[in-house]
Amino acid sequence: MTYNIFTPSVTAVLQLMEASTGHPYYVNELADKTGFSKQQMISVVAYLHERGVVDKKPEFVDEYTNRGARNYITLTPFGLSACRLTPLST
Repeated sequence: MTYNIFTPSVTAVLQLMEASTGHPYYVNELADKTGFSKQQMISVVAYLHERGVVDKKPEFVDEYTNRGARNYITLTPFGLSACRLTPLST
């Protein structure tokens, strides 16, 4: 599966992340806020991470946390520049 910056799912993720650059997102949150499926968000994040647009950092989870660790997703400096230099609304 290939993506480009103008597909609806990639554009939705980049617009959301650019609007609040200080907020680290996780896949379920991206899926909820964009309306796309969790599986589609996993694919989009993997694609953007491979190309250096987003960074994934694992959450620290202690033994008392009752869920799996999340990967927090943020824009890289390159990704932020790409968002600001590319008209995402086209």
